[in-house]
Amino acid sequence: PRIDKELLAEHKEGLVGLSACMSGEVASLVNQNRFGEARESARWYRDNLENFYLEIQRHPIAELERINQELLVISKELDIPLVATCDTHYLNQEDASAHDLLLCIGTNSTINDEKRMKMDGDFLYLKSPEEMEALYRDIPEAIENTGKIADMCNLEFDFNRLQLPQIEIPEGKTADEYLSDLCYEGLETFYPNPTQEIKDRLEYELGVIRYTQFSDYVLVVWDIVSFVRENDIHFGVRGSAASSIVLRCLGITEIDPLESGLVFERFLNEERIEMPDVDLDFQDDRRDEVIGYVTRKYGQDRVAQIITFGTLGAKAALRDVGRALGMPYADVDRVAKLVPLAPHMTLEKAMEESSELKSVYHQDS
Repeated sequence: PRIDKELLAEHKEGLVGLSACMSGEVASLVNQNRFGEARESARWYRDNLENFYLEIQRHPIAELERINQELLVISKELDIPLVATCDTHYLNQEDASAHDLLLCIGTNSTINDEKRMKMDGDFLYLKSPEEMEALYRDIPEAIENTGKIADMCNLEFDFNRLQLPQIEIPEGKTADEYLSDLCYEGLETFYPNPTQEIKDRLEYELGVIRYTQFSDYVLVVWDIVSFVRENDIHFGVRGSAASSIVLRCLGITEIDPLESGLVFERFLNEERIEMPDVDLDFQDDRRDEVIGYVTRKYGQDRVAQIITFGTLGAKAALRDVGRALGMPYADVDRVAKLVPLAPHMTLEKAMEESSELKSVYHQDS
């Protein structure tokens, strides 16, 4: 939904297009009996993409079977190859009921609600190669084309080096040297008469950053903070980054780690080399300016926003599933309260630690 046809045609090089599921453009038009428009749509993708396939999904859904029949005809008429796919919403067939409950939890409904969002059956699991071959025995080329598409996809990614962006560094300098220069410039500002302890701490931290090869990362953070300061955007630093005198000398954090007795190794250390993480908060009504700057500087294909996936804890799982099953609140609450309060608690662990919960589990149908 983010790409229109003009943009797609402009950047078609190297793309492989599939016509998608029942909700795809071609299939939707067929389902609405707009057969001429369905052909026009398929023809456009055939002519504007280097590789385009009509996607066939075989599931026991009446509309889908009718769509597939027409797609077979369009494939022959317009000489567009077919590809077999499997609409997959969960891994194993036996996961269907758990998936159904998760849908209820996500849509705040119960399994007793007839109008709720639900799947058509328990067949939307990841099928084995043997199952797929059996389903498409009459059109084996649709199976063969899955292999052809896989062979077309060729991405080589080097995991042996850090894929970090780099800022412009003065000619004749390395990232390590430039970072060191910036820090010693900042040392005069933030520590006008530095003691030997302060100098030793700075040299030690720079040594760890050199050893772990994270100078580029620290310089990128400094570059972002420099832009933010120049444009009077409010920002703050959270977490272990405040324990670094390097970040203090760069003006990234306003906290003096020595005065506050903060340990640098919480941020970065040689024994456990992990990506450092400088958590920056920006004023919410100007955050887009920061993202815009980073995108312009490093390229649109090198900037992404991340998501945090939430999982259900043991108590939350019991409460949510109980509600989705339409069980009385009092019954669910009684069982949920038997789960011990402890970090990383699982239902299995709860049963081991609470004999009362174990008893309820085995005796209360």
